[in-house]
Amino acid sequence: LTFEAGSQITEIAANAFNNCRNLQTVVLPEGIVTIADAAFYQNQQLNSIVLPSTLKTIGMSAFHESIRLTSISLPHGLETIKGMAFYSSALTGNVEIPASVTSIGARAFDNMSRLKTVTILGDSTNLVIADNAFMGGEPNVYNGITDIYIEGRNEGTVGGSQAWGAQYAVVHWKDGDYGPEVIIVKDENNNPMWH
Repeated sequence: LTFEAGSQITEIAANAFNNCRNLQTVVLPEGIVTIADAAFYQNQQLNSIVLPSTLKTIGMSAFHESIRLTSISLPHGLETIKGMAFYSSALTGNVEIPASVTSIGARAFDNMSRLKTVTILGDSTNLVIADNAFMGGEPNVYNGITDIYIEGRNEGTVGGSQAWGAQYAVVHWKDGDYGPEVIIVKDENNNPMWH
């Protein structure tokens, strides 16, 4: 799916390509600001999407069950990733969250056994991560996230990984003021401990 040069589209509407069984590749044009809720829901053949630099919002369940979508490059300038946006997709390896993101919704990156790391870029002082944003089921079964890297400074809006549902992940926190990496590990009761 490609769009004509000079396209004036600013939004992919809710359910616009919901359950399109043969859609494999999408290149979204510059100018699109919003991918609305369930826009590409259950696109089980979708394996490649190029997001424009103008994108600000990825809606709820936008790529829910895109079981062949193995990678995504989130554009700098993106602000909101709503709940269940990538639920049960096939994202593999690492996902980088741009510094511009201020909100990650509940279960946005849930139920992905191949996703191993999440890197949150830049200063995270304005970032709000909803409960269970990285929720999984049993360790190494439903959610394979083992590490979350927070590259920027934080003022307390981002809690420990357990609140995010990434209960089996280690959070690597780099303090922007002092430079040393801070790692949150768990005690015997699975509560975060600072080191």
